[in-house]
Amino acid sequence: MDDEQAPAYPLPPSAPRPTFLHSFLAHDFSGTCCPVIFCFLCARSFCRSCCQGHSSKHHPGRRPSIVEVTQFRRDWVVSAEDVDGVGYNWNGIQRVKNHGKKVLYIRRLLVKPQHNMPLTCKCGDRMQCRASFCCIGCRLNNVLSGQRRDVVAVLVATNFSEARLANQFCTICRKSFSSSCCTDHMGCHHPGIEDENNEHVIGIERHPVNGYILTPCHGALANVIFDHIQTLDLEGQLLIAIHRYSHGIIQGTMCPCSRIIALGFLYCSLECKDNHFWN
Repeated sequence: MDDEQAPAYPLPPSAPRPTFLHSFLAHDFSGTCCPVIFCFLCARSFCRSCCQGHSSKHHPGRRPSIVEVTQFRRDWVVSAEDVDGVGYNWNGIQRVKNHGKKVLYIRRLLVKPQHNMPLTCKCGDRMQCRASFCCIGCRLNNVLSGQRRDVVAVLVATNFSEARLANQFCTICRKSFSSSCCTDHMGCHHPGIEDENNEHVIGIERHPVNGYILTPCHGALANVIFDHIQTLDLEGQLLIAIHRYSHGIIQGTMCPCSRIIALGFLYCSLECKDNHFWN
C-alpha cells in the first residue's frame, strides 16, 4: 500500500487472506431459485443448483427416486413415467399429453363452472379423459389408504413457484445455496469434515428495510475475517455487511472507502476490509 493511500489508524496484526474470500465477495446473493425437483426418499423439494448430486450425497447406496416438476398450461405436473415405481398407487388419475409424454396434474385446475367440458371428477373439476380423479391431490383427498400417502401429501402441498433465496455459503464448494433445498449440507456433501463452529458454512441474512446482504458474526472464522468490521444489531443478532455499506452514522470515523463508521471499528464491510487490509 502506498503512503498516500495508507489509513491514519494502525492496522491490526496481519492474518492470511482466506482462500475462499474472493469467490464469496464475487458471489451474487440476490438471485433466487425455484424448488422444481422432488425427492420421494426424503420428501423434500430442491433445485439442482442448490443441491447438486442430491441422490448420491443424501441417499448413498439407494436407488434414486426424484422427479422434475414442470409447468403445463400454467399448472404444475409430473411425468407419469417418472413417478412410476415410487410406491404410491397412481391408478385412476387422468393423464394428459405434454410434448408426447403423459403427465399428471399435481393439484386441481380450479376451472370456472362455465367451461364446456363435463364435470366428471369427484371434486367438480374438468376431466379430459375417462378417469376417476383430475389430479394427484384429488385422489389423495378421496382415497384415504395406501402406501406413501404421507410423501405424496408433501408433494401436493409444496409451493413449486416459491422463490427461495440463498441463505448459506459453503467455503468448500465455494457456492451459495438455500438451506431449505440442501439440509445438513456438511454432513451429506462433506462427510468426515467437522463443522461444529460453523467454520465452513457461512450464514447469509438480508436487511428487512434496505435489502443489504449481511452475515452473522459467529463461528471460528469470525476472529480471522470479521475483526474490526462495523457491526449492526438486528433484533439482538450482530451482523456485518458483505459489500460496502453506509451505516447512517453522522459522527464517528471514516473507513478506507470513505464511509462514516462508529468509533472502535476500521472497516464498513467485509469488502472494505478485503480491499484495504489483505490487498
